[in-house]
Amino acid sequence: MNELTNLKYKFYLIQFLVVLFVNTNTLAQDFQSYLKANTIEKKCEIADFIAVDFEFNNLDSLRMLAQDLLRCSYQEKSEKGKNLAFFILGKYFIRVAKEREGIEFINKSKNYYFKNDDYNKITEIYNEIGNAYQYLGQHEEACKWYDFSLKYGKKASDDYISNIASVNLAQAYSKLGNYELAKQHAEQYKDWVLKLGKFKSIANAFSVLGIIELNQENFKQASYYFEQSYEFAKRTNSYAGMGDAYTNLAIIQYYLNDLDSSKTLFKMALDFRKKVKNISKICDAYLNYGGILFELEDYTQAESMYNEGLRLAQKQKSILSELELNQALLELYKTYDLEKFEKVNIRIDSLTKKEKVAKKENDSINQKLIREVYKYDRENQDGFRSNNSKILFYIGTFILLLLAFYFIIRQKEH
Repeated sequence: MNELTNLKYKFYLIQFLVVLFVNTNTLAQDFQSYLKANTIEKKCEIADFIAVDFEFNNLDSLRMLAQDLLRCSYQEKSEKGKNLAFFILGKYFIRVAKEREGIEFINKSKNYYFKNDDYNKITEIYNEIGNAYQYLGQHEEACKWYDFSLKYGKKASDDYISNIASVNLAQAYSKLGNYELAKQHAEQYKDWVLKLGKFKSIANAFSVLGIIELNQENFKQASYYFEQSYEFAKRTNSYAGMGDAYTNLAIIQYYLNDLDSSKTLFKMALDFRKKVKNISKICDAYLNYGGILFELEDYTQAESMYNEGLRLAQKQKSILSELELNQALLELYKTYDLEKFEKVNIRIDSLTKKEKVAKKENDSINQKLIREVYKYDRENQDGFRSNNSKILFYIGTFILLLLAFYFIIRQKEH
């Protein structure tokens, strides 16, 4: 590593330590402001705002926030608080490899937001269901839900929320190999969030654009996008954003054949992701860090990292992450331990069967949810969804019955 590169990575390390320090204090202050709120309305307002930071920085805080809000809402008999807590819990479960539970909680809140014509939350709900299927590796299903989110986003009053699914749709298309559509959605989203000045989202947009270019082996353009992603991520002090940024920079260093720098960056990415506690992302980080150790022929440490990730995946019953880590171990054992190789091969066969069963079950849940979406669409078109239109319907029916009764009486008189 030359002197200039060495200075660059020392700077990355300093930035790493600064973000850790700033974020720890900020999260604590945010939670204190929520606890001090003396009405359920104020608690809901603060919870809705700080949940976004907790989602990107510490999922344990997100869970504790949802649990406390749910407790307070039951005490105060607040439907608003209860349903917001369900929504936040759903986001939490989706990110800790409990996607089905996440969908279930989010679905519980959906009726309340439809009843209140809250298109901001409906837009977020469908985006989150898309995220659940994205984490499950079912990218075509994810696309359907992101499309629903964008459809309802046209009715949302919040400019940012209206297009929140665009970047996720771009990621899904990229996973499916449709790079033209992926880039189109990512570029549109980037321009949108640049105009709004949303740094976290800008960092994410550049990250997705970089991945799209990387998948097409356009390393120079990918490197440019990843550097841009890092620059915006460090302005936000977001653990999740920095974890993604360091991962992307590490990948570029790997392709530039600077394996030592790549190793340093992958380790920093792992440390950030462990802070957030997003299970899928942590397992991915163990996979990356183990992979670079494998490339450096440090097989003992590579095996240790793969197994750390595997224990986490098994504990959380994340079949997809478990499968990926076992496949990495298979590649490792092929080089020096054929007995372990055979055992892992058997495990992979078993996991592949489990994944197929899980996919069928998830497809069944998905179809049920889609039927409900179409049901709400029909009700919306027929004009029976809002309370006002229901009242008008009942008044009209009552008047018609009165008129019918009047004509029957008149006929009897004649």
